[in-house]
Amino acid sequence: QSERSGASDNANRDRQLAHGNQFSKIINSEMVILTPITINNHFNNANYVTKVDHLCSERHTFNFLLKKVDFRAACRLALIFCVNGDIIWGGGVIIMSNKRIGFIGAGNMATAIVNGIIGNKAKAAQDISVFDLDSAKLALMAEKGTDTVSSCSELAAKSDIIVLAVKPQNYDEVLSDIKDAVTEDKVIVTIAAGISIEYIRKGLGKNCPAVRVMPNTPLLLGKGASALCRSENISDDDFKEVYDMFALSGEAVILPESQMNAIIAVNGSSPAYVYLFAKSMVDYAVSVGIDRDTALSLICKTFEGSAEMLRSSGDTPETLIEKVSSKGGTTIEALKVLNEREVPKAIIDAMAACTARAEELGK
Repeated sequence: QSERSGASDNANRDRQLAHGNQFSKIINSEMVILTPITINNHFNNANYVTKVDHLCSERHTFNFLLKKVDFRAACRLALIFCVNGDIIWGGGVIIMSNKRIGFIGAGNMATAIVNGIIGNKAKAAQDISVFDLDSAKLALMAEKGTDTVSSCSELAAKSDIIVLAVKPQNYDEVLSDIKDAVTEDKVIVTIAAGISIEYIRKGLGKNCPAVRVMPNTPLLLGKGASALCRSENISDDDFKEVYDMFALSGEAVILPESQMNAIIAVNGSSPAYVYLFAKSMVDYAVSVGIDRDTALSLICKTFEGSAEMLRSSGDTPETLIEKVSSKGGTTIEALKVLNEREVPKAIIDAMAACTARAEELGK
């Protein structure tokens, strides 16, 4: 921590990393304002950021926390706290560009993505276009303030980024409908299992930049886990825009396309494995007289806590298992049965079957 007098050097360095050194003028020396600015890509290489840890009520008294941050290459915007013209904080936030995003399909996944964008104020609702054959779904999107259109081709013509949020069996029809409206500067996003970038380009007859995404259903609650891969010709800015769409509603990771079928078993289908395990636990609890809702509540909280232990404890799964398993205790007996029934092997086999099916369905 340091007092405000120690922020000057950091502020100067931040200025050097910003486009044009253009910042809002502060007239009132005691005013703290938020100023959106465009950050140069060089900001990605900075291994520091001066972040306000606490803003004291006393005049000109601030505490600062120096924190190393991994900024992504295409990070363009930040919120800047300014005092007397000095930048005292530059923190990464997601503010998307003015490019228009279009969604073909207004089902659960498209709704989750749109909710994440609008709910986080990353883009205005009117900058999002939506088309769906289901008028009821389209009406719900209109209530959010989005621009609803009457056809796939209309949406494709007016959108810079086109998200194909339809079932795999509908892709041929959709690609045929939009191919005349799509130009090679438009970005195509596929979120259907097994749909490859090559397949998209072949269907459009154009070498469009594209992103293939495997999201999962917890995206609906802002707790999604999405895997993305990019085409070789997509710009960093455009890819960052697509990446942010999913990062706004959970975790997002980047993979090569060669792993996109296998990852379905890891994040796309895996919520079902968790639900199956939870169902079995609830069924047992009920069989011994425990109230179903009580059991489900405890199981859900146990899953949440266990996930956080996996994420934050620094221990491997094997070590965490050992820490729960006292010698001669109850957990050991439960694990003995699971291992005798080859449950770990069954899980691996199930995931392999999932991947094999993805390869069969792949296009």
